[in-house]
Amino acid sequence: MKPTQLAGRIVLALLLSFPLSLFAQAPEISIHTGIPVTNTSGRGVAYGGGVYITIIEKFIYKSTDGEQWTKVKDPGIPDKQLYTPVFGNGLFVVAGEAGVLITSPDGEHWTSRTSNTSNLLIWSSFLNGQFFISGISGTLIRSADGITWTTINVNGSLGRDLINVVYGNGLYAVAANTDGGGVFYSATGNSGSWTKATTPYITTINRLVYLKNRFFVFYSNYQVSSSANGTTFTEQTSSMTQTMPEGNTVGWGAGNQIFSGLYDGTRFIFYGSGQYYAGYGTVWTSTDGLNLKQELKTAYMVPHHAAYLNGKYFQSGNEGVVVSDDGINYRHPAGNFLGMASDGSSYVAVGWIGNVG
Repeated sequence: MKPTQLAGRIVLALLLSFPLSLFAQAPEISIHTGIPVTNTSGRGVAYGGGVYITIIEKFIYKSTDGEQWTKVKDPGIPDKQLYTPVFGNGLFVVAGEAGVLITSPDGEHWTSRTSNTSNLLIWSSFLNGQFFISGISGTLIRSADGITWTTINVNGSLGRDLINVVYGNGLYAVAANTDGGGVFYSATGNSGSWTKATTPYITTINRLVYLKNRFFVFYSNYQVSSSANGTTFTEQTSSMTQTMPEGNTVGWGAGNQIFSGLYDGTRFIFYGSGQYYAGYGTVWTSTDGLNLKQELKTAYMVPHHAAYLNGKYFQSGNEGVVVSDDGINYRHPAGNFLGMASDGSSYVAVGWIGNVG
């Protein structure tokens, strides 16, 4: 185990008070299961109906404030790896391994739906009044109500693994990986209606996003391309700058990589790894998407997902989930106790603490 992970599995005992009466009677045991914060894969956050949900590997967690989380225990949740929750039309939708697909009106009670595929489903989106879920081997399914699903043929994708679908400027667009990948767009999202966009790079794509009024493609190196119309992408890398934490401005180049991003109504926020800090957890803010400011690092995270939901900012990835009130300073959410014992007046809790560095 790496030195920076030694703290990952230390059991923390909180003694709020410890009277002798604790030994005089059998304690009442209650369980409060929160989000583990080390070596657990966070797979996105969704919000709807006053409730947040997030996915940690096979498990669904629920919160009313984005801070205190409890594991959802419902027989409708399959024993499968789950991915990227989404909310739309009054319904949470979660898909995953072997084509499993479940829905819930409240994040608590879940019902299995037929996805019409046995392929791994990874990326769920609610766009322009419709649900889209993409997966491996060119899999894309669509639904208006989250209950009945139709398979969409992305012509030209050649069975490549599809990353995620976005919508903007009157177009649906999906990113594809394998054999160089690419971006495909459609005005309707229907089968057979997709065209491959012109892109400046042929390399692995981290994420396709539509932010404010532009499509952005973040690649698995320092490269970035963008498009106003979704049909023709141009390289943006050479025009980008970043202002470092000590105040000097430098060009964008090797050593930087963006994994995901969002727009909160006033600024772009990009997430990834930067040349100033070793490892992941870098946050950049920008008013134009070109000239970035690298913020002080507050949380280590390989940020596969980012979301701005009901006034809170979330990153999720290899290290679980982190939350922020301002989009810059991130922390692991509370509620990480695994169990609690009480004698009626005193408590002992055990749980996880996070990685160092």
